[in-house]
Amino acid sequence: MNTSSKVVDPTSKPLAGRTASGSDDSDSQLSPVEKLSSHVDTPASEITGNQKEESATVRTSSQSAKSDAAESDESQSRKTLRRFVRFEQRESVALMILAGLAVLYTLFLTRAIALPITFALLIAFTLRPIVRAMKRRNIPNTVGALFIVFILVLFSLVTIFRVLEPAQQWSADAPQNIKLLKEKLQPLREKFGGISKSSEVIQDATNGGTVEPISVQIKQSSLSSNLAIMSTTGNIIGSMVLVLTLTFFFLAYGDDLTNSALHLMSTYSEKKRAVELIHGVERGIASYLLTVTVINFLLGVAVASSMFVCGVPNPMLWGFMAFSFNYIPILGALAGGAILLAVSFLAFDSLLYAFVPPMVFLTLTTLEGNFITPSILGRRMKLNPILVFLALIFWGWAWGLGGAILAVPLLAITKIACEGFERTLPIAIMIGDTRERGDPE
Repeated sequence: MNTSSKVVDPTSKPLAGRTASGSDDSDSQLSPVEKLSSHVDTPASEITGNQKEESATVRTSSQSAKSDAAESDESQSRKTLRRFVRFEQRESVALMILAGLAVLYTLFLTRAIALPITFALLIAFTLRPIVRAMKRRNIPNTVGALFIVFILVLFSLVTIFRVLEPAQQWSADAPQNIKLLKEKLQPLREKFGGISKSSEVIQDATNGGTVEPISVQIKQSSLSSNLAIMSTTGNIIGSMVLVLTLTFFFLAYGDDLTNSALHLMSTYSEKKRAVELIHGVERGIASYLLTVTVINFLLGVAVASSMFVCGVPNPMLWGFMAFSFNYIPILGALAGGAILLAVSFLAFDSLLYAFVPPMVFLTLTTLEGNFITPSILGRRMKLNPILVFLALIFWGWAWGLGGAILAVPLLAITKIACEGFERTLPIAIMIGDTRERGDPE
């Protein structure tokens, strides 16, 4: 039996890395020197590529970290800036409110001076277009202002002698007029006073009867009454002189004051823009005041004429009252109607006819307030009724009757002035409707 045997050559080397056991086994069979040599024999390009990839990865990660940090810093700075802006806005609003309250309190304390100055400013705004028209005809502002003040002085003298004296006389005779009014209204009280008489009977029964009081009448001396009239007249004349003097200076030198303020601006474009805004606001204020004054004057003429026809004494006094009270919406008409009703009861014997003059007055004021003035001024000068009522309350409290007369003109002037500037346009919108429908934005 022949057997075959394999002869192994001792010099043959094992096939490293080519056996079926894989590369891991071959690596494990390598000596440490062979492993080191295999690493040394690795190409340098592979090592460099790996390093570049690692460095690129590091750079990318560092750049992303830096960008994230920058974004976080930017967002933090934005938050800080927004907080600062909100704080600045709140602080500015608070300062504006405090400044407004300080101005209003100052106006209340200085009403003896502030009221004539305000009247003079309104008169100057109303009549300044006339002075400028005269200047275009080569008439200086000083001469034009003197002419206007002269006309105003004549009007004031007529007012004093034809209106002020009857008003002072009515005020002096007020106690006697009230007593006479009670006597004339006694028939009405008897007709509609059944309930009050029953209550008086019950009260007398519970009190055990009443003792007739002794009537004592204290008559005011004519000397003290005349002194009071002279004192009041002197105060009114002094206020008129102050108003007319201030009006002259505002008309004659108002443009010089504006030009001095314009010199503070640096560029020509800023000066031109400021002049356009100032003149636009002045034209709006002058147009409103002149229109309202003419309407009120015509209403006063109509009321004086109707009172003369009705036979009411001192018709010019009631026409001037209608002219003045018409600056006070609603309340002025009601107050004027009540005064005319009392005067009619005193002037006429017929109680039925006494209602005719106040009804005529209320009819004229209603036509003027609801139809004539809105059609002339238009929707653009419509004011918020709530703000009108608040203005009447405040200025009436601060400056009395003069403040109540000036309340609505001052509110309208504020609206017109705020319309001329972009930043204050929301205030004008809050005060009232600022544009006609279809006007450009």
